[in-house]
Amino acid sequence: MLRKSLIVSALVVLLGLGSAVLHADVLTYNLDFTFSGGPPPGTPPWLTAVIEDESPDQVKMTLTAAGLAPGLGVKTWDFNLTDPSLLFGMTLFQAENTIPILGISPSWGPDIPQADGDGKYDITIDFDTAPANRFQFDDTVVLHFSGTGLTAAAFNALSAPGGGAGQFHTAAHIIGYPDPGTPCVDTPGNCTSGWIADGRPIPEPSSVLLGALACAGVMWAGRKRRHLS
Repeated sequence: MLRKSLIVSALVVLLGLGSAVLHADVLTYNLDFTFSGGPPPGTPPWLTAVIEDESPDQVKMTLTAAGLAPGLGVKTWDFNLTDPSLLFGMTLFQAENTIPILGISPSWGPDIPQADGDGKYDITIDFDTAPANRFQFDDTVVLHFSGTGLTAAAFNALSAPGGGAGQFHTAAHIIGYPDPGTPCVDTPGNCTSGWIADGRPIPEPSSVLLGALACAGVMWAGRKRRHLS
């Protein structure tokens, strides 16, 4: 009886926790794979995107470039949505930067941006490419999106097939580093670039709680069957 009470109590606690976080999903994408061009100097993951629910129909996207070597910059960064209809009526209502990065220009449309001839994406964020205004090493950009039905989980989608290396959840174009043995002086003829993408997203913490709930339910059902027999 005591064991059964403990199991039921544990389920109640898990349900209480789950109700508090199931509506506050977080996706973390680490861009650590080069699918076109040479690997950028620095330490993978070169870029990280954290996408989380702020409130109903509002999503916060935090973009960081902690792994890029100094001097490199992000030219474009692409994302996907599970349901392209969410794009219609979606708005960017606030942007925050750790430094005055100029020229941030997001745009969206179903399968419109294509990452270097690879997969097709729904959302692209363009950044200023001038060396003084680049989104670069140790910078952070925070974007706040709103739209009916928009959630962080909606960004857990692969790009539409477009040939090339494969499908990814997110991809970015990195500029401003040299070809091997060639000096880079920030002119198009002397600098190269590359495209990087994520591996798998890291869900937090709703999926973990759902797994715990499932395990607790199986344990309780098993004990109940043994007691009845």
